[in-house]
Amino acid sequence: MTAVQQRSRNVVLDVKEALKGPAEVSPPEIECLGAGVGYVARFPMVRITVDGVRQGREGLRGEVRVEVGPFGDGNYRVLTEGRLELSSISQRETWERRLFKRWPGAEWGAVLDRFAAAIIQSEKRLDKPSILLRDAARPAASGMLLDPFLLAGMPTIWYGDGGTLKSLLGLAAVTSLQTGAAIIGQTEPKERRRVLYCNFEPFEDWEHRERLRKLLHLKEDDPADSMPDVAYLDCVGGTIVNQVERIRMAAKRHGADYLVIDSISCAAEGPLADDETARLYYRVLGYIGLPSLSTGHTAKNGNPDSPFGSVMWKNLSRLGWFFQRAEGPQGPDVALKLTAKKWSTVAMPPPVGLMVRFGAGIDIEVANSREMVGQQEEQWKRVQARLRVENAAMTYEELAIGLGLEADQVKKRVHEHPEVFQILPPAEGSRRARVGLKSVIHER
Repeated sequence: MTAVQQRSRNVVLDVKEALKGPAEVSPPEIECLGAGVGYVARFPMVRITVDGVRQGREGLRGEVRVEVGPFGDGNYRVLTEGRLELSSISQRETWERRLFKRWPGAEWGAVLDRFAAAIIQSEKRLDKPSILLRDAARPAASGMLLDPFLLAGMPTIWYGDGGTLKSLLGLAAVTSLQTGAAIIGQTEPKERRRVLYCNFEPFEDWEHRERLRKLLHLKEDDPADSMPDVAYLDCVGGTIVNQVERIRMAAKRHGADYLVIDSISCAAEGPLADDETARLYYRVLGYIGLPSLSTGHTAKNGNPDSPFGSVMWKNLSRLGWFFQRAEGPQGPDVALKLTAKKWSTVAMPPPVGLMVRFGAGIDIEVANSREMVGQQEEQWKRVQARLRVENAAMTYEELAIGLGLEADQVKKRVHEHPEVFQILPPAEGSRRARVGLKSVIHER
């Protein structure tokens, strides 16, 4: 008890007197720092902050900091901080012993129990009342905003291999929202929106400005005020989780009512293949409270139905477009095929073909999607036919030799059509994965 008896007389309240026992520890005052971001829990003379709240294998966890104060100078003193599994009794007991050594006299066990219970309850959103579905309020905007590429009131995701111009097309789409002009083909937005473009990739703002200028066919010496007021926020070096309040403030400052996140690969907090990373990302988007477009680069030869290794990225969006680049000789123009992989609030959109032409300006034309990726379509059907003829599973290398293709091409076609192909474990004595048809039962 020496530490308590010798502490400064400037202490406003006495922790020992304020927290005398478990029965006298009331629930804390809770301040939410943002969905998926964190909370501050306030007890008499104790402040506990938890950041990066997310679901772990043992329940909710986060980075916790325990402080006492305020003292006479208005500041708090940190007693301990670290990662804590909120549902773990053993971890809370360890923290209790550590805190008691540093500040005896408080009922730290009861404080930590109350803190954990309050955070868990807040994360469950138990305060949101139930309603009758017939009384649900119609959202301010619904349906398509830029048909068929963007939804009006819910999150949209665009993903595909690198080099499929997602960032450029995203800038084109939101510039169309900002100006009301048809920039992608002849498609005009249903309504105009003020946009906040959040860039998480390591590119300079000038590069985006030049792209914007060329999309609008402006000359280099045209005055800056001839360009639309597309708000831009450089978020390089952080994640959407630790910059959520900065994004909210920027959106408020510019009056933005539409958000772009470029790209998920740099903005997400945690491993992309982890389902919880996707859940946290969409929770933060929900906290920001704006309809949005998120772009992302998939892994090479990745499964388009599980972008970044988790189906939650696609499933938690309301509209998802998969971008493919036409194979073959590359010239100044880029041919793309867009395939809808998720649609929840609209009828299934048909595939869309786009031709992006680069010159003094940048033009984006709608084209015949069947002509965009004809070679890829032919290749996966050849792989399917080969497996049917052989009536046995084959390795990527065996298929490539038999079809006169590269093994990477075969792998890409297989992963693009998970509804047709299945990946099987290597045969005994081999380390090479095999490919089979889903309609055929293969011996292992």
